[in-house]
Amino acid sequence: MENVVLISDLVFIKRGVAKSTPDKVEIDQEQLKELLQGSTSDASDDEDEVKDGDEEMDEKAEPAGDGVKTVEEEMDDEEEALKELMKEYEKEETEGETGPKMAGIAMFANPKDDPYITNHDDSDEEDEKDDFIIRPDDNLIVAAKVDKGQYSLEVRVYNEACDDFYVHHDYLLEAPPLCLEPFYYDPGSDNKQGNLLAVGTMSGSLEVWDLDIVNSVDPVLILEAEGQRKKKKKKGGRKKRDGTAQGHIDAVLSCRWNQSMPHVLASGDAAGILVLWDIDEAKPATVIDATAQGGIQSMNWHPVESSVLLTGSMGGFVDARDCRSDKIAAQWNVGADVQVEKVIWDHFSPFHAVVASDDGKLRYLDMRNAGAFVHEGMAHEGGVEAVGMSCATKGLMATGGADGTLALWSLSSSHLKEVHRTNISLGSIHSLAFSPNSPMIVCVGGDEEDLTRIVDLSKYEQVVSAFA
Repeated sequence: MENVVLISDLVFIKRGVAKSTPDKVEIDQEQLKELLQGSTSDASDDEDEVKDGDEEMDEKAEPAGDGVKTVEEEMDDEEEALKELMKEYEKEETEGETGPKMAGIAMFANPKDDPYITNHDDSDEEDEKDDFIIRPDDNLIVAAKVDKGQYSLEVRVYNEACDDFYVHHDYLLEAPPLCLEPFYYDPGSDNKQGNLLAVGTMSGSLEVWDLDIVNSVDPVLILEAEGQRKKKKKKGGRKKRDGTAQGHIDAVLSCRWNQSMPHVLASGDAAGILVLWDIDEAKPATVIDATAQGGIQSMNWHPVESSVLLTGSMGGFVDARDCRSDKIAAQWNVGADVQVEKVIWDHFSPFHAVVASDDGKLRYLDMRNAGAFVHEGMAHEGGVEAVGMSCATKGLMATGGADGTLALWSLSSSHLKEVHRTNISLGSIHSLAFSPNSPMIVCVGGDEEDLTRIVDLSKYEQVVSAFA
């Protein structure tokens, strides 16, 4: 992942869920002063280390004969001259001072306490406070960002009325994030409500972050095998696949919260292990071995039947599974050499679901007719990597793929019709999500330019006329 830059997944947070003023993790003022001022003992230790280093260099230096200086000697002379210059500079800086050198640069944790700063710009501070507040008509959008070996969750504020779209805060991750799932159930709060985010990572863990806490350095919870606290593994390490693990044994590729049973969260990994987590107990309630189907790349709970989970796998299988009995109620196969990328239920027609795959096709299935697809069509060259459905406009669906295009569709049980297609200059489209509050707003994530972009579908005449 050292040279990879992309948004691997992104999600909307519904309006009204986030705290209007998020909590902040702040360093104590005394601790901050210590960090800024340093300590005299540390300074003296550093000076001793410099002296020791100079002595070692002097011992290694040997005179060259014939009065001709070698390249090494010339470099030594330059180093000595630089050291003398730095000594003079330090002497001038520390003359008359008894405290550590850092104190002369940043003595005060709060700039308003510094007597040398007299012109405080209150307008900037007011603007920052204004941007920090989450308003009732704001959505949060969280993007899983991979940036050349640096991994993070980027939390943005989007306001449709003002067209605001900016980074509010972020969280640094130790492993690449692969999937995101927001859930609004917090068993630790008095009213059981929260603003939490599950993050599946390449390390095989399922981390839970509280989006209402800014500057967090650790997740509030890590879901893992019961009775085990995972030790840090070597890069690329995996758990043994001996059938004894009560949790994930490979990278977590998909996760979904069950809104009908809010204490249940499902997740699937690259080995084909499906775990149903009990959020109340923070442990696995059920572990299902689906390794025969391959890695579980996508899943979705049925919008009406709370125990039915639809999964799509690397092995080309789509399973409708009744989690009460661990039985597959219906199964479809898109082909042994085809990977299922995404599965979503049609919430306007709950018997039906959409399947997107890496052969570039979209397929529409009926849960009552196992094994056969209602209809299918080509969507993207190079594979369909993202798919979403409007929250309120019936039949409006969007897809994105490796070809870099955003395609908009009219979907029904009888047809799949392309309405509009556009290249939005984000490279390959790896993720997209419809707003849960606005039927024509889509956020898209790619691997080029600004990586994340809001697209207002109401600006496309073809879309407006198709769904008028």
